[in-house]
Amino acid sequence: MENEQVVHELIGYVVSRLFEGEEVGAIEKFLVEQGIPKDVSEKIVQSGLDHFGDIKEQLKHFEEVDELYKAEKWQEVVLTMHKLTSPSFMRQLSDLRELLKRLDMALDAAHKTGDPKLLAMTQGNLGNVYNQAGENQRALECFQNAYDYGKASGDLQWQAQGLNFLATTYMRMEKYDEAIKSQEESVEISRKLENPEMLAYSISVLGDVHLMYCQENTENVAKTIEVYEEAITLFLKLELEDHLAQPYTNVGSAYAMVGEYQKAVDYIEKSIAIKIKQNDLYGLVVSLRNVTDIYHTLKDHKNALASLEKLVGLKEKINITSLLPEVLTRRAYYYLEKGLHDKSIEDYKVVIESNPKDVAVVYYGLARSYAAKKENKQALDTLQKALEKGFNDFKLLEEDEYISIIKDDPQYQDLISKYVKK
Repeated sequence: MENEQVVHELIGYVVSRLFEGEEVGAIEKFLVEQGIPKDVSEKIVQSGLDHFGDIKEQLKHFEEVDELYKAEKWQEVVLTMHKLTSPSFMRQLSDLRELLKRLDMALDAAHKTGDPKLLAMTQGNLGNVYNQAGENQRALECFQNAYDYGKASGDLQWQAQGLNFLATTYMRMEKYDEAIKSQEESVEISRKLENPEMLAYSISVLGDVHLMYCQENTENVAKTIEVYEEAITLFLKLELEDHLAQPYTNVGSAYAMVGEYQKAVDYIEKSIAIKIKQNDLYGLVVSLRNVTDIYHTLKDHKNALASLEKLVGLKEKINITSLLPEVLTRRAYYYLEKGLHDKSIEDYKVVIESNPKDVAVVYYGLARSYAAKKENKQALDTLQKALEKGFNDFKLLEEDEYISIIKDDPQYQDLISKYVKK
């Protein structure tokens, strides 16, 4: 099914029926009766079963916290909830309310211990959950509290962490001045700690903030590069290659902003190598798209095409359905530039079947491919479809080397005169 929202709702329906004790066979039968193909129904039910199992496992953890709270084991409540607010655990949750309920219990338990370090930890955890829920203002309040408790206890690590959390939240809110100020303070505190890994991470996050700020102030690019280079040097010194993928991608983007495209490519290709090794498929998609853009700017069609081939190859491993029209359109363009006309035509046709928003541009690309192949009638018919769908860049048509092949055909002249008048 193409509508991901509908699929998500159906999976939720399956989970609710499973909690009510409904048999799997009965649920599948009901979905088929609603007109959903049997193979799709089976996949939806299997996804529902997976979610159902995850939720049951999560509920066991929450029950453990409830028992610890009843037993007044305050420190254990706080430490257990700290584990349950890891990003990997939160990503599995379909509803954060139960987690927030237990975190309120953990905050109460932390107050009962009177330990500012445990209070800082719990406030930080609460802030992360509010961030996940999109409640940025409440997250800021929690992170400020985490910093304050860290300061009260003299715990430099929680001071640095609290400021880091504040910075990333401000960045999400596009308050870049506040984000830079908070993260610069975090870096200065991190320099006092005997924890070079945390320092490298803090500097890398400062680079992230500067990179986002570059969207408003391009003069900030040089500072962005300087910060990332320091973080990368530290990570390399610590032999922490796994931490380098994102800094490599981001500093590459910064170099591209100032026209240093070869440096940009070198860094992003390093990032791609690490992400392949880590099997970070979603991160790989981002890096491959970035490097394709740079290769395109460099007119390096060979490497641009190679990057797009890698991207298309990921469709068997992860869902990149929403990206495929863009990726295949670009690949079709490079196939055409390499003289691989049939492959170009094939890709354009696949994209047209997906009914993209810019279908007129895709028809134009297909017309170019037919023209390059000297299939003039197909080229003209396809160009007519492009014009009917709204393509109106007649200057581009006039200058196009492939379209020039069909310009002398009377049908082309008729088309142009017809649509230019419009």
